Amino acid sequence: MKLFSSLAVVLAACISLPAQSTYSGQVTNSNFGATIWFSSKLEPSTPESKIRGSSVVTHLENARPGMRRFETDLQTHEYFGYDLNVESIDKTKGTLRITFNELPANAKSLELKDWTEWHRAPLPVFPPPQTISIDDKLAVTLFEDPVSHQKVVDYIHFTRDPCDANNPGPGQVECLASQLEEAKKTLSQRLSQSELQNIRDSQRAWESYFKATCANITSEPNRLGCELRLTRSRLHDLELSPEVFHQ
Repeated sequence: MKLFSSLAVVLAACISLPAQSTYSGQVTNSNFGATIWFSSKLEPSTPESKIRGSSVVTHLENARPGMRRFETDLQTHEYFGYDLNVESIDKTKGTLRITFNELPANAKSLELKDWTEWHRAPLPVFPPPQTISIDDKLAVTLFEDPVSHQKVVDYIHFTRDPCDANNPGPGQVECLASQLEEAKKTLSQRLSQSELQNIRDSQRAWESYFKATCANITSEPNRLGCELRLTRSRLHDLELSPEVFHQ
């Protein structure tokens, strides 16, 4: 099925999500103090979609604020979607700047099985960067069937991270420290399941990078935020490689 390559994004004052969505998920970004909530649906819901593949929503590389959203088509071995980059403009007012960018041309970075057999679908027309409020909701038309005009629409909204919602001070530090402790505990558990030497070697390299990146940050909230961001990014990288753990 040939897809209509256009990415349409609109602000919606009120979005009523359907009882049944094709896919949903969330991505927490502590470095801009918000969680991205995502729900996708087929509009209209009938007939059933002809695309056979998977839907994915995940973090961006290097703990960049935002999310990666893409679909795969097993029949054509194409993948399509977008990277959503988010920049915090004013945390007090909850102002964000969002930018939709193309997916990587190399499928290896998407962790697809037999990645050399996959190729990126023709690029959609991306909208210009937009400044929005954290309370705004987005409706993103991912693609449209040119014959039936059936669409896959992504609904996106944001919620403040509890640590960021606190005023700077002991409450914020306590919140960040608690989340960091939990993330480190989970990381330790993941590493204890690994039998491969290259994972242990990469962990030592990551720990050196971790210290060099965050140790000299003088602001305690910023330092904790840095450590939390890197720890979550390391967890994410390990979770994308389940073959390194016991089955």
